[in-house]
Amino acid sequence: MVAEETIKSGESFAVRTTRRGKHDFTSIDVNVIVGAKIKEKLENPVNLDYPDKVVWIEIFNDKAYISITQEQAIKKPKDTRTLKILQKLSIIQMPYLEDLEGAYRMGVRIGRAAQAFEVGELVIAPTELCKAEEFESFLKGILEGRNSRYRIQKKNYPRKVKLVPIKIYDLFQLARSRFGEVFVTTSARGKPIDQETCKQIKEIIDSEKRINVFIGSREGIPTGIMRWSKLIVNLCPGITFATEHGIPAIITAILTCCFAT
Repeated sequence: MVAEETIKSGESFAVRTTRRGKHDFTSIDVNVIVGAKIKEKLENPVNLDYPDKVVWIEIFNDKAYISITQEQAIKKPKDTRTLKILQKLSIIQMPYLEDLEGAYRMGVRIGRAAQAFEVGELVIAPTELCKAEEFESFLKGILEGRNSRYRIQKKNYPRKVKLVPIKIYDLFQLARSRFGEVFVTTSARGKPIDQETCKQIKEIIDSEKRINVFIGSREGIPTGIMRWSKLIVNLCPGITFATEHGIPAIITAILTCCFAT
């Protein structure tokens, strides 16, 4: 047994598997089974975060390759700053209402993006009367996208994953209820992400407990909300991108500004 020759008594270990090809099992299945066998044979402790040794398994179609390395060779510093920043963000998304299938598909993508970043909350905020069927289809997509991504995260992440809360509130009523908090709005009429804007974003993140980020849909954020906004940003000057790209684009910009300045 390779592990017996390499993992010393008392050393902790973790198993990492990568697969290529079609199999009737997952990488996690391999991690669990191999890890259990090593633990049974050697009685060494498992440590998924900072193991002394890592058992690497590469599966390519019907062949498997194994190597064992010192943890220092792959150690990465545990950085919780990103999650702390993301937890401050309240994403306020105007709904995408079109045909039922289109609304559902867009909802799936937006829900998945919000959960992928584990933001503080996702608020769906209409500005006017909506057709119930279209709104229902969009919300179904939001919940399906969030839940599907959450299931993947729970299965694959070694840490506890937060399920992003989904809420509904009229856009203007929400703005009134949070008057005095910081509003950041995405708009083609805003400032580009430059050094000055990045400095502002970092100052906001460092000083505020919650940042309300407004993202439009087929229509942009109303002018009244912009007047209350501390910062209006143009994420891609000269380009109008799809609604589903709003969350990844603004969060990428925020994180880049926080870590680059």
